[in-house]
Amino acid sequence: MSAAAKQNSAKITTVEGRIERFLAGPKSDGFAIAKLTTRNGSLTIRARSALAEFSIGDAIKVSGQESAHPRFGRQIEATAASASDQTLDGPIRWLEQAGITGIGEKRAEAIVRTLGANAIERIRNGDPAAQKALGKSYAEARKLITDNFEAASAGVILAGYDIGKETRKKIFEIFGDQTADVINSDPYRLITSVEGIAFATADKIARAAGVSHESEARILAAAIDTLRFAANDGSTWLPLSEIISGAASRTTLPVRAVARCIDGHIPTEVRSVIVGKGEDQRRGWALEKIASREEAIARMVASKLRQPKRYNR
Repeated sequence: MSAAAKQNSAKITTVEGRIERFLAGPKSDGFAIAKLTTRNGSLTIRARSALAEFSIGDAIKVSGQESAHPRFGRQIEATAASASDQTLDGPIRWLEQAGITGIGEKRAEAIVRTLGANAIERIRNGDPAAQKALGKSYAEARKLITDNFEAASAGVILAGYDIGKETRKKIFEIFGDQTADVINSDPYRLITSVEGIAFATADKIARAAGVSHESEARILAAAIDTLRFAANDGSTWLPLSEIISGAASRTTLPVRAVARCIDGHIPTEVRSVIVGKGEDQRRGWALEKIASREEAIARMVASKLRQPKRYNR
């Protein structure tokens, strides 16, 4: 078979996903190799110029010839790339949930599809196209975005990961104007500092931000998530062995690697505890908030027991 025939018989594939990291480039000539995370796993994208306008974390749609590399697995030689509809999910959800008069689910989608992924910025900047797309809702929307731009910008990112309005509000109350920096550089703080964020969600954000699969922050966040699940079932503490196994299960990392990390670090949100005596003594962790409450209850009970007994005749 000729080279041309082989090229024509190659499988052309279109996939959508987020750029997890660049393995090479982007170089001055536009060449780049990127790791793309999709709903069904990950694959490698090679391109001469198609990826030049994109960065880590961007959601893209890529078309090209698919092949199987003996070392790197599934690959696509990209001939075209564009912003994926996933990029629009965040601004659509944020605009829909912002409480702006006359803007519900369908209208939010229509507005964002007209203005693009940077719809929020275009509304804030007074873009004539934004004024036309929003009509009577424009003045209210622009004021809301202008008065709360940092919260809106971070909210768009979080909404893209299906994080609800109330949880987004809680996140911004904790991190303020640093919210976007936390999302992009230290996303596991969303687990350690905010209740209501699923570990899987923080993991998606971290992958998009290029955080290492084996990072200390990821392991400790998985340990705290294990403690929180146990607390929901009524356990106020867990032995280290159960915390390690829970974190290993969440991260799919070897138990030994997780144990090394947990043995050497105690997050500020956690208190080290020793339960039992003698040979029955076990080391573990408790969430600081729960441990503090238990201490307060214990002091109250002890105080009651020290009071003189009263008898009714």
